[in-house]
Amino acid sequence: MNDSRQTITLTSDYHYGHSVPSDRLGKLLVDIQESVRHSVAMAFRGQSATRGRCPAWFNAATDLRLIGYSGQDETVLEFQVPTLGSAAPGLYQQGEFFWTERPSPEDTGFDLLGDVLADISEENEDSDRFDPRLLRKLQKFGPMLDRDFRDIQITSRRHPSEHPARLDARTITQARTLHDATPPPQGAMIVGRLDMIRASTQTFGMRMEGGQEVRCVLAEGDVADLCHLLRKLAFVSGRVVFRASGSLLRIEAELVREATDQDAFFAKLPTPARRKFDLRRVLHEQRHKQGVAAIMGQWPGDESDEEIDEWLKQMD
Repeated sequence: MNDSRQTITLTSDYHYGHSVPSDRLGKLLVDIQESVRHSVAMAFRGQSATRGRCPAWFNAATDLRLIGYSGQDETVLEFQVPTLGSAAPGLYQQGEFFWTERPSPEDTGFDLLGDVLADISEENEDSDRFDPRLLRKLQKFGPMLDRDFRDIQITSRRHPSEHPARLDARTITQARTLHDATPPPQGAMIVGRLDMIRASTQTFGMRMEGGQEVRCVLAEGDVADLCHLLRKLAFVSGRVVFRASGSLLRIEAELVREATDQDAFFAKLPTPARRKFDLRRVLHEQRHKQGVAAIMGQWPGDESDEEIDEWLKQMD
């Protein structure tokens, strides 16, 4: 397998250098590994979560090996990282992806994570490189950046040392802003022509009546079982996940069958039922009010306890 040597540089007010505490380093390595896995899954499946047993190519593509570290003030971690083309040769022999340009076979998981961080830094609300789950994952670096490290710089083939991908307090704030702007997932049904099936990633594509392509991930079962529907009108029912802009990112398909005449009503793209509740926006608009009065009549009522706790902390 072809490997690339790439680095992560950590800066800290404690000037750890080559003697960074093992517990802090261990936590960071676990979080970096998970973030790379989420980024690779987004690039190939359009979904950062992975269910069930992961295919061999995915485990190979996300096999990061720490091979050294150094530094006097900053801590420089050196990794051996497989290229995507060597880890997943079968995927690159299948032709182009149907909904997005595939990563270069010379890229690594660090390149893909760097792309995610770049899109967040640019506040790209229409990005295909992250979903709400990945944005939440990156927010978990917040306490570590507040307490242990000031800046995490990722250097890879397409993110060289002159312009590394950065994960810092600003990135965390922008990830939170994009997450909060993203409409919540919702149930939906669509009808379109089943245009592409990719068994290696459990994905398929739908072409709508207006020509739009919709990416779908099969939630359960084997996507190869849908081959009899290829190029036919199909009915898909499942959960829709949106981008921060409100446009459709993917459908997590739970039911797929051949469409009937009665399904014609669903031959259109689903749109968000509502935007996600954003307490910061409400407080900005109602600065003359305080406390519960600032959000009276606007609280949607279905946010999680964790989200409510986080919003209430921002009111202090």
